[in-house]
Amino acid sequence: MALFNLPKIKKPPQAQPKAKAKARAIYAKRSEANDSKYQEANRLFLASLATGDSLTMAANRAGKSLGCFTSRRQRDPEFASKWAQALEFGATFEEATKQKFLSLVTQGLALNKAIRLVGRSQFYLSQLRAKDPAFDAALRNAKTTGLENRLANLKNIDTALFFEIIKAGHTVEWACQAIAVPLYLMYFYKKHAPEFAKEWAEAMEAKKNPKNPDETAENDRSEPDPNLQP
Repeated sequence: MALFNLPKIKKPPQAQPKAKAKARAIYAKRSEANDSKYQEANRLFLASLATGDSLTMAANRAGKSLGCFTSRRQRDPEFASKWAQALEFGATFEEATKQKFLSLVTQGLALNKAIRLVGRSQFYLSQLRAKDPAFDAALRNAKTTGLENRLANLKNIDTALFFEIIKAGHTVEWACQAIAVPLYLMYFYKKHAPEFAKEWAEAMEAKKNPKNPDETAENDRSEPDPNLQP
């Protein structure tokens, strides 16, 4: 006589061959989709490294965590080799980017315009300057040199004609068109050249307080002289 009446354990029903095949197909499809997603993430990560981005920034661009790629590198020698190659390309690309920045700034371009021409971001430039003090010092020197070169080029403009036009009652915009110099460059010159800024203030004061008010009022009502247009 049995001491205990244990319930009989029913075995789970065995899956039918068709159901097994369908499950395998679904699993394979999901695995293939996940693998393609990871392959795309790996491609974006390596491409970002090759353009000089940091590891964290490259992982963010790929839409994955950095730990995901580091673990992949540990178990996949091929991916580790591609990682090393991307870092080498990135170092070369970064050096070339630094030289582009220095060249553009030395020519007198502002940093924001140089950033747009190089095709990078303000954050990327800040990272370069923080990571490489020598580049930061070189960029500061390039800004000084660029400012000097820019001011030297602006000294050749016809400032006498510029101020005469303003004193005659015309706007600064018309004066800039007459001497064929962009308005922003004139304001740049005014900001960095004290003597020019002083003459500018005197010309504007003469425009407000003309010696012959009737003549100035007539000039304001009439169209600007076509000869003043570039």
